[in-house]
Amino acid sequence: MDGLIPRALFSMGFGALGALAIQGVVWLVQPKPPRFGQVDLVAIMQSEVEQMARKRVDGDPVDPAERSARIQQAVDSVAEAHGRVLLAKQALMAAPAGAVPDLTVAVRRRLGADQ
Repeated sequence: MDGLIPRALFSMGFGALGALAIQGVVWLVQPKPPRFGQVDLVAIMQSEVEQMARKRVDGDPVDPAERSARIQQAVDSVAEAHGRVLLAKQALMAAPAGAVPDLTVAVRRRLGADQ
């Protein structure tokens, strides 16, 4: 009977440690669903086309390839900053849009900062 309580406490502690280890393995192995965000590329392209038209009217050269690369870079950097996979808003018509945050404003801000 002597030392029964310390042995019981040691067994309980060892069992708790084993449970934490198993839970940690489950968290690492179990796949996590991707986090999505939506971007209204039509609205972004509308403002970009307006800027390109203004540049063209002013006589400045417009490089569409450079502009598209800049837009892609802005979308990528916002996706990375928010830790989300960004989808075009039109692709989410079947899903509830309320559950997926709209990051269009963040992409527009990034494009404005890059100019």
